[in-house]
Formats: sequence, structure tokens, C-alpha cells
Amino acid sequence: MASGYTGPSAQALRESLTALLLEGLGVSGVAEHGGALLELRLVIDRLPSDISDEEEREIASAVALTEVLEQAVVKAHIPRRKHRVILKYVLPLENDFRGKTIKERRAAAGAHIFDGKKVKANTVRAYPEYEPNALDELARALTEMEAEHRGETAP
Repeated sequence: MASGYTGPSAQALRESLTALLLEGLGVSGVAEHGGALLELRLVIDRLPSDISDEEEREIASAVALTEVLEQAVVKAHIPRRKHRVILKYVLPLENDFRGKTIKERRAAAGAHIFDGKKVKANTVRAYPEYEPNALDELARALTEMEAEHRGETAP
């Protein structure tokens, strides 16, 4: 029988995701703002056990976290297309947008949410149905994935 969930809370994951947005998924962004995301066994179990160098561990952590987020941002975990699109650009999971500013990433998300209709970057950020709900959905998906990975009951 599966036990209750003991991993990072959806709220803690959501806070880490919000903090991570400004710098994105680069090594420095993940090292500085990864927080609860780096406590996920989904991430920890992807790290090579023989890394002793701190910089190498930070690089491996950024790669592992990006892989986990790529697995999470799919229809099976995040059913609404607009939330998946927003997450792919604002995190960013799209390689072409790594190293871009958060404003550029939000503008790209706004250009791709709907066919033929652009949404302004500030609207993507502020309107609850866009980025805020997308981040909530990702935090929920990560807790469910983590619970399954741990063999525990999802919260």
C-alpha cells in the first residue's frame, strides 16, 4: 500500500517555479532559484552519483531539472494547450529562447497561445488564466509525478 506524499509541496514547487522564471533554466538560474524543485527525487535520481565538484553538480542539476520539466509539460500532465505553450516559452523549454529575457519569452508565448491572435507579454504574466494558472498546473503535475516516482499517494 502506498504511503502519503512526503515530497515538496505544490506550493513550495510553485514558489520555486516563480523565482526561476526571471533567469530561466540556465545553470545560474537553477542554482540560485531551483529551491524545492531540486529536492524532487525525479531530479535527484537523474544526477550522477560520482559528482563531487560543486560546479559540475550545478550543471547536472540544471540538465536534470530541464529534463523533468520537459516530461511534465505534456498533454497527459497539463491538459490545456495554452498552459503548455506558455510554459514552453516562459521557462523556457524551447532551446531558441534560452538566454532571452523574461519579457521576450512572455512575448513569444503570447504570440503562440492562439492561432492568429497575439497576447501581450504583460497580459501573459498578469492574467490569471495564463502564466499564473500554467505555473499552478505545472506544480500540481510535478507533485503527482513525484508521488508516483516515490511510490506514494498523490496529495
